[in-house]
Amino acid sequence: MTELEPDLQQQIETTHPELADQHEEAEFGIFPTLKDRVNVLTRLKLLGIREVRVEFSGGGDDGSINDVECVSADNSTISIEDERIEGWATRGHQTHDGTWQSEIVREDMKLRELLENMCNDALEKSNLDWYNNEGGQGHLIIDFSESPPNVRLEVGINTMNTDDHMFNL
Repeated sequence: MTELEPDLQQQIETTHPELADQHEEAEFGIFPTLKDRVNVLTRLKLLGIREVRVEFSGGGDDGSINDVECVSADNSTISIEDERIEGWATRGHQTHDGTWQSEIVREDMKLRELLENMCNDALEKSNLDWYNNEGGQGHLIIDFSESPPNVRLEVGINTMNTDDHMFNL
């Protein structure tokens, strides 16, 4: 079992005591590592954010992130436009043998961009077809009203059903 850096362990115990007994090898869903999870959740919490909603929609073979909204405990909007964070993006490429390979690329970025990346990663991991044909829509939600914070993906997929009806004239 990998020991955590002392400053990271202290940060976890101070801001997210519910994570204190987790270790680097645990599965962190849409976060590559425990350090990434703690860093993002702590930053959002310190900004006074109660809920993050990343909205997406798609159809006709294309989809995109439409909006990132952050709200406080009193439901007022919190701007994150100027906030920067050490984040990550998942970059993919096709190898010489035709298989798809992805890698995590770390870089300084806007917090909004990181939240969009997290939503894209969650959608990719879900294997839901929310962007083809009639498409779909939904939200990635980070909810701080629960402990530990709840991260969930809500997806609605549109479908079209056709029926033929014959009428006598």
